[in-house]
Amino acid sequence: MVRMQKSFALFALAVVVGAAGCASKMTSYSKSDAPWRSIQKVGVLPFSLALDNSTRQQLVTQLFTEQLRKTGLFEVVEIPQPNPALVPPTLQEIAKKYEVDGLFTGSVDDSQGTIVHIQLHDPATEEILWSGTYSMGVGSEFFSLHTQEQHFQRSIQKIVSELSRSKA
Repeated sequence: MVRMQKSFALFALAVVVGAAGCASKMTSYSKSDAPWRSIQKVGVLPFSLALDNSTRQQLVTQLFTEQLRKTGLFEVVEIPQPNPALVPPTLQEIAKKYEVDGLFTGSVDDSQGTIVHIQLHDPATEEILWSGTYSMGVGSEFFSLHTQEQHFQRSIQKIVSELSRSKA
């Protein structure tokens, strides 16, 4: 009987500790005078990842691009990875080449849970017009049956939803 109570107490403690790590958080910033009406066509640059993984980089970039297209907020162009042997182009050069009004950059860090950070830049000034960050703690992976791709998808959906509210 005592042994069963101890086992239950340890299990309850594990659930409480795991639940603390399950917390998710959405934060965003929107420049007060962002020229939303003039941003019709945007480019999405390849996301950067904490760990170099081109397959995961393509997956996350594609997930965001698809989610953004679904909103109908912008015409969306996926910008290919620049040649690493060349000097990286400026945001202004990329915008001119692809004829876009804004550029999205993003990063993912899944070394300590999942953190997805996305920014919309004004290519002419390189100012950040909007940014959103969604994070899920390590505990969410421990108790979740979701795959890493589903974590990325959930994070991106939350961020795009927040972007839609900001632009409205």
